[in-house]
Amino acid sequence: MSDTINLCGLWKNKTKDGNTYLSGTLGNIKIMVFPNQNKKESKHPDYNVVIAPRKDDGKEPNKEHEEEPF
Repeated sequence: MSDTINLCGLWKNKTKDGNTYLSGTLGNIKIMVFPNQNKKESKHPDYNVVIAPRKDDGKEPNKEHEEEPF
């Protein structure tokens, strides 16, 4: 038995500039994971996680798939 918990699914998207990021929802929270474009040292993170309130568009949580970040 695994001790891990699956929180949500993430989908691959592209920004207006063509950069790839991941997005998904967890309840009423929108989650986005972006590569760290400012990484200069190995101690800097490879990715940044950003959260925002999910806009109520009538879709079920964890089924949202948007093309652009907010």
